[in-house]
Amino acid sequence: MKGRIGRMIAIEGTDGSGKGTQSRRLAARLRRVGIRARRIAFPRYRGSFFGRMVGAYLRGEYGPLDAVDPHLAALLYAWDRWSARDALLRWLAAGETIILDRYVDSNKAHQAARLPRGSDWQGFLSWLERLEYGVLGLPRPDFTVYLYVPPRVAYELIGRKPARPHLGGRARDLHERDRLHLVRASRLFMHLARTAPPGRASLVRCVVRGRLLSPREIAEEIWKVLGAHGLTGG
Repeated sequence: MKGRIGRMIAIEGTDGSGKGTQSRRLAARLRRVGIRARRIAFPRYRGSFFGRMVGAYLRGEYGPLDAVDPHLAALLYAWDRWSARDALLRWLAAGETIILDRYVDSNKAHQAARLPRGSDWQGFLSWLERLEYGVLGLPRPDFTVYLYVPPRVAYELIGRKPARPHLGGRARDLHERDRLHLVRASRLFMHLARTAPPGRASLVRCVVRGRLLSPREIAEEIWKVLGAHGLTGG
């Protein structure tokens, strides 16, 4: 993209995998080694008009999960990112490294997972690609880290979260309450990781031989992956 000298690193992955924790750790560590880095989390539940609408959707205010067409739900998430587009481009032009706590691929995985069985989910992924990067003109990440936690473990970890303001004090949103949705979304994330352009993404498994890695161990794995691709300044 013209005028872009900074980088964008997206932290994506299954629910319960610690994307928020790891994106904060990564931004802080990059700053410690002298890289100008900032973090932005999507959806921006309090920071944008459309982010607040996403919060209402996840609270069930627009109806149960199967009552909202995935295309319409996807638009809310996409418009939230679009409303941050000018800021993203400004930071990139200033040479900053942007750490994204969820981005376009979260929209792809969670909304494609909601399509009725037998739907053209590949076509849906292509539609979202055109929408976010084409029509809305969002900048693409330079690299994506996919964090993976098996759905059963993810469901347990989500249950340990404290009540969240954007959910009106609940611990789980509409997606997180549905075990089948977590399974389907995890499969989509795996597909996205496998089909990412060479050298542009990596999968980090957060459960190894049945043991959930600590946040510090996961952070080290992320750092190794990024370092191997020249994204840590080393």
